[in-house]
Amino acid sequence: MPFVEFYGILSAITETTVTVTLKNTPATEVTATNLSVTLDGKAINVSKVEKVSDKVYKLTIDSLKNKEGNLRINGLDTAFDFKAPEVKSVKPLSDRIIEIKFSENVNEALAQLISNYSLVEAGTANTVNMTGASIKVTGKDTVRLTLANALTKDTKYTLTVKGMQDVSINKNTMSAAGSSVIFTAIEDTVKPVIVSAVAIDANKIEVTMSKELTSTSVTATVKAVKEDGTLDTAKTNKAVVDGNKVVITLSNTSEYLEDGKVYDVALTGGADLSGNVIADNQAIKVTGVRDVVAPTVVETPIYDAENKTITINFSEEMANLDTESNYALFETETGLTHAISSVTVSEDKKSVKLNLSSALKGETLYSIRLNGLKDTAIIANTIAANTIVKFTTNAVITPVELSSAEKPVGDKEDGKTVVLTFNQDLIKEEAENVKNYSIVEKDDAKTALQVTKAVYNSSDRTVTLTTAAQKDKQYTVKVANLLNLDSSKAEKDFTGVDKVKAVLNNVTPKTKNVIDLEFSKEMSAAGTITIVEKGTANAVSVSTSQILTNKKVVRVTTATELKEGSEYTITVAGAKDNSISTNTVDTVSKNFAAVEDKTAPVINAVTCKNGASIEIELSEELKEVGTLDKNNFEIKKGDKVVELNDDVEITVSGSKITLTNKESSNAVAIFENGETYTVALKETTSNYITDLAGNKASNAAVSFKGVVDTIKPAMTGAAMGERDNEVILTFSEEIQALALGQESKFVVTDAVTGESVSVTNAESLTGDDSNKIKLTLAKSTIAGKQYRVYISDASIIKDLEVTPNTLDMNSAVALFTGKDLTAPDKDNVTAVLKSAETIVLTFNEKLDANSVSKEDFVVTNGSNITVKKATVGANDAANTVTLIIEGNEDTSFQPEISIAAKQSIADLSGNKLGGDLATVLTITSRTDKAAPVLKSAVKSGSNDKVIELTFSENIETISSSDSDTIAKVLSIPGYTIESITATGSDNKVTVTLSESVTTNPSVILKAGQTLIKDAANNIYAGNDSVIAE
Repeated sequence: MPFVEFYGILSAITETTVTVTLKNTPATEVTATNLSVTLDGKAINVSKVEKVSDKVYKLTIDSLKNKEGNLRINGLDTAFDFKAPEVKSVKPLSDRIIEIKFSENVNEALAQLISNYSLVEAGTANTVNMTGASIKVTGKDTVRLTLANALTKDTKYTLTVKGMQDVSINKNTMSAAGSSVIFTAIEDTVKPVIVSAVAIDANKIEVTMSKELTSTSVTATVKAVKEDGTLDTAKTNKAVVDGNKVVITLSNTSEYLEDGKVYDVALTGGADLSGNVIADNQAIKVTGVRDVVAPTVVETPIYDAENKTITINFSEEMANLDTESNYALFETETGLTHAISSVTVSEDKKSVKLNLSSALKGETLYSIRLNGLKDTAIIANTIAANTIVKFTTNAVITPVELSSAEKPVGDKEDGKTVVLTFNQDLIKEEAENVKNYSIVEKDDAKTALQVTKAVYNSSDRTVTLTTAAQKDKQYTVKVANLLNLDSSKAEKDFTGVDKVKAVLNNVTPKTKNVIDLEFSKEMSAAGTITIVEKGTANAVSVSTSQILTNKKVVRVTTATELKEGSEYTITVAGAKDNSISTNTVDTVSKNFAAVEDKTAPVINAVTCKNGASIEIELSEELKEVGTLDKNNFEIKKGDKVVELNDDVEITVSGSKITLTNKESSNAVAIFENGETYTVALKETTSNYITDLAGNKASNAAVSFKGVVDTIKPAMTGAAMGERDNEVILTFSEEIQALALGQESKFVVTDAVTGESVSVTNAESLTGDDSNKIKLTLAKSTIAGKQYRVYISDASIIKDLEVTPNTLDMNSAVALFTGKDLTAPDKDNVTAVLKSAETIVLTFNEKLDANSVSKEDFVVTNGSNITVKKATVGANDAANTVTLIIEGNEDTSFQPEISIAAKQSIADLSGNKLGGDLATVLTITSRTDKAAPVLKSAVKSGSNDKVIELTFSENIETISSSDSDTIAKVLSIPGYTIESITATGSDNKVTVTLSESVTTNPSVILKAGQTLIKDAANNIYAGNDSVIAE
């Protein structure tokens, strides 16, 4: 047969099967003969092809157990791993330190358990005492084992590792035997020597040693080689050991290396892992280097209109990209400036994002002036003064967002409609394509709600979706494939409503006076029920109508018995289903024939639940006459009767009987694993089992196999719960409820630092989650951070067996990732009035800068005051928002500040502050603690000997012409400064020079100055360099 061309994915793979999901229905029948299946290029057999649907096929293939590699089927590839990790190599680094390398990356938590490792002298039973030993993970596939006592030189040892697990999706675990490698112990007496050395900056030299060193102190001597070959005086330095590297850092700027000059580097002290000190006379010559190349911008800035950011990439790592004043953004043609709200530096410090509070104009040429940006060289190189980079924005497109999803209200609420509202006009053809919408149950994403129709109304930008019958559930609707759709804002939740009326499906006479009515839905009210003998006016009185446990069945009991063989008509009116709307069932009549049940119930099946309990299932619903006891059951093993205790627990429910052998309240095992037993029901004078018609149960014996669980429960995973301080532990089987006060047995730590996180409560979950335990932590976890949970006592985790199996300690450790599910607290925001123009708000956590805008805040003082700018702080100050408002001359300025209603302020994890009502904030302080910030330096237009400095706030009075004082404040290379003045009434500082300014000079403001300060005595920090234009 021809080869079948596949386009799709290999969507699922097990040890013996692989599922292929195709994009299109294949034109040719898919069989084993037209499939090409290879494992790493070698053909493997396909024994079966099962068609799951038109586009999904399940193939049965040769077993992949204990294998890993790449599986290819007709051109489609997928990697797989069903092979457990092995010990690849063992390398002794000293007589006490061993490096262990695995065949693949392993579970970090398990790798740190010393109990997973054992050492024995090869060929003997002489074990090595592991007391005091420690494990350090040095790589994803490598650990270092340090023993308390030395191994014997030249002796062979066997290292065995057990319980190790890889990090693949299958979590392959070593076999019970583990993985072993033999190695020969060493005694290292060779002293480490210098291999090479290189200068990596003007203040740094990296020396490579022949062996790894410990952190024992190393002393370095660095001397310049003079022209006559003699050595100069030693340079002050600090030497730090990092593996087999020694990094020497010179301490004094005046002693930094000169480019091209030769230096002598000598090392003493220090030792390798075996304690061998560095060899004598270890010295080497190094040529000094110094970075003298200024950084540059390497490509056109990238403007992201959606996130209102500009990205600038630089030629090298930079030191001060986070200084906002180093950037000036303006329209190239008009010169109009555009505010930069904050900056975000990349992890490699080679690029910066300028975050804008508002979007740029479309199709406009912009320029960014860069000044004062420096590289990370120890003697920093500054970017060329007044570097200008330009870019052109694209046409502005407002993204399409899904604003809301709501069910109709009132008379229009039909249980099959949801109305979507968008923020922009849509293309009708796209809006009415039902394939662009998907709806799933919020708590079960696998359960979809079909969309059958979509109707677009351009007047109000709504799309009305017609769906299959909804339930009383929360649904999530997702939108896709609309032009300019913002995919991050294309999903909304809505509440469905069940408006489907129940249907009476079946009428089943159970006895001469009991009839069951089976409805299509769960019911809340049985309504009015009448029964009439067919063809007559003879009414049968109904004594009771009861909704049974499954709620879909209403059991009707008549006051008198029905005539066997006669036909009756039953009518139900006013019955209501169990939905929120309590839909009323249409009045319905059905005919049925009265019957007399003369059939005895028989045992259909017997299931052994554990060593003490069996479940007996009979052919029909049962009724207990009297109170059943041990005499109503006969259990045998062969011909021998198995005795039940007097305290045996017996429950009858529906058609099932559960029997648990007990003494007092404790289960007592009587069944053995794999043994064959029989059970028969017995009638005593007052106690027996019948069906609803009173037919006594058959006493025929039925056989079953005893089952005893000997498998230890295992912890299979840990994950965050519904709160960010809740952790859910999942186990391989149902477990007994935890005893009270077990919190201390659960140890939670930061997976990196080892910092402990207290567990305040540990509780077992119930029902379908009875294989889970919920831990409550003393504090919230941090989003993205890895944590480790360890169960220190196996005995607290027990399965349901009569003699309980306790926790498998090889599974006692699990990792989980923290989440932030807590929104910022709108009632925990402080407001500080810094000045008549500045208000600083402090939140209880860091905020997403892109979620905050000036429209989110309302400032009033009798009337509204314009909020000009809202800026989220950078790095550690990201929990603050600085509001710049219209200035106010009134010294008694008493503004009221509110967080606006329906704003979208969110933390770094996307948790929204929310709220439909404005939140009024209280001014907690009117003390100015903010130092002035230099904004610009400009040559005076009226006096060519004057440069005017502008600051972020008013500057106290200055009048100084003392050259020594001026020299401590600022300098302008190439010019002499005569005086510095400030009036005290504005934010200007005037610098008067002795000669006219003929260039655009650099103005250097010095760190540590004390002359420039605001009225609250906050001193300007200095350390600025700007170009005066």
